[in-house]
Amino acid sequence: IEGRWSLTARYSRLSTDGYRDQSWVEMWNAYLSLTRFGERSRLRLVFFGGPERTHLAYEGVPQRALKGSLTGDRERDRRFNPITYPGEIDTFMQPHYQLIHELDLASGGTLAQTLYAYQGEGSYDQFRANRHLNEYNLPDIIQPDGSLVTRTDLVRRRNVAEWDYGWVPTLTRDFGRLTWSVGGEVRAHRAHHWGEVTWARSYPPDSAPDRRYYDYRVDKDSGTVTVAATWRPHAALTFSSGLQLTRHRYRMHDDLIRNVAISEPFTFVLPRLGAVIRLGEGGEAHVNLARGMREPNFRDI
Repeated sequence: IEGRWSLTARYSRLSTDGYRDQSWVEMWNAYLSLTRFGERSRLRLVFFGGPERTHLAYEGVPQRALKGSLTGDRERDRRFNPITYPGEIDTFMQPHYQLIHELDLASGGTLAQTLYAYQGEGSYDQFRANRHLNEYNLPDIIQPDGSLVTRTDLVRRRNVAEWDYGWVPTLTRDFGRLTWSVGGEVRAHRAHHWGEVTWARSYPPDSAPDRRYYDYRVDKDSGTVTVAATWRPHAALTFSSGLQLTRHRYRMHDDLIRNVAISEPFTFVLPRLGAVIRLGEGGEAHVNLARGMREPNFRDI
């Protein structure tokens, strides 16, 4: 638009019954991008995201179904889904917002920055048979005849509401044979997790409906610095190197059920060295030495 503006928009919907029984999916997605072009810069505002609904089908197909022992039809039985509860549905929505700026420096480099935020909110229901009441923060039930009910069939709902936001800058310089870049990321994650019993075959009469059996908040604050360089002393030889330093802090707090509190830092130092040798037409040799580390799952902290 007038050589200065660009607008892009898209809307899509996906719907499928799925290959397996009760593995249907419904998804909607919207994308909107507005870009302004300057003399040496680009500024872009981006939004994308949409809701999704999925019936869960994460359990494997048993051997007897693969052999056709359920109905005698192997092609039909291999679609079997052990999750037969029709309400076992995952619902999720996660809109993304991005502000992206790129600047061509007079010295020949490029400075790119991205500010981002995204919000996630959703839940999924699960049917569970013959579960202990105390596993779900419910008291045992005393029957009129004095007998005790300690187990029941129930439906539980697991919920999450979360925010992520951060800043990703990168400075790149090209000196012909040598290219280097310095970058980083500052990121914050905030999440609220809670679970509740939405239905039970036997429910304690003195307990409030939708009783929560876990309710806690999780934070993760991260900072990353990266340095990378590529050197091409010869047309057939390229050396590369890099170093990434990352610091995370995990926190669990405001646990309303078990009063658990966690605050643990983790540091990762990840160097790498590599070389590419061109051996002729269509041939290359690669040499790489790097250190890798895996972030822990929150349940393992």
